Amino acid sequence: MTGYWSGYQLYRYGDRTPRRKERRILKGERRDHVVARVTAILRTWTFSPFQYEASCRNGLRLAFILKGYSWQRSNDEALAIVAEALANLRAKRPTWEEGQREYSTPREDCNYCGGPLDETHVTRGQRFCSKDCAKFALINRDYEWSWRADNTAWSAYRLIRRDDMPKKRCVHCGSVFHPSMNNPDQKYCSQACVGLSQRSRPLATCEVCGDEFRPPSTLPARFCSQECYSVHQRCRAPTLMLKCSCCGQTFLAKTQKTKCCSPQCANTLRALRKNAAKVLTWRVFDHCFAMAA
Repeated sequence: MTGYWSGYQLYRYGDRTPRRKERRILKGERRDHVVARVTAILRTWTFSPFQYEASCRNGLRLAFILKGYSWQRSNDEALAIVAEALANLRAKRPTWEEGQREYSTPREDCNYCGGPLDETHVTRGQRFCSKDCAKFALINRDYEWSWRADNTAWSAYRLIRRDDMPKKRCVHCGSVFHPSMNNPDQKYCSQACVGLSQRSRPLATCEVCGDEFRPPSTLPARFCSQECYSVHQRCRAPTLMLKCSCCGQTFLAKTQKTKCCSPQCANTLRALRKNAAKVLTWRVFDHCFAMAA
């Protein structure tokens, strides 16, 4: 092509003259890992195995372009990876007729709710039984499908861009890995290492029920659950001798955080702090007199 658009064709599609086949961008175990992950993404399809094909290609192509490869080479590599993933799923591409909506949804049924259409709707070629179904179908197509496509493309994009994250060493097995882009503080290389690290922690005995349990962290744990901790708190006898901040009397408490001997003193102290005591009771008078002295 000559003229105004000649430069665009070269930029968009590259030099199309016959040349030797370019080498793959991803090779070996790295390529097998990406193909396996793309296969897992495509396996989440709802209507067809080709539902997220375009989204995966867009995400992979964008990641390769940002790594410095040309558009055409990035597109070819993304196309090859998605093709291998579809081959793993044994997906057979449907014909044009099988790809139409009417192939799975009869013309006699509503294209949104699936309910039967009246003869008038069928004669006029209408696809929905009511205006509400047409409205909801439009919202579903514009928002839900775009969200699914963007989420799938972002998942494929993260597979390639994860190599740019600084390497870290797994806390459990010691292997070097690239952390996820969403979790740069990742400590374990896989979910299996997370489970193995939890199983390697020593067992502890609950002080309430006596059952053995594995603590969720390396810190010492005394109770197996929040229920046992609540039972321990309710059954624990007060052992601390403290002075009430309101009336000045001594009382027994369970923790150092307790400031008042009774709910009445607590309410009085709270009212004094907020300057909301409207009735001058003997407790308020004694407390104010003690503060002034």
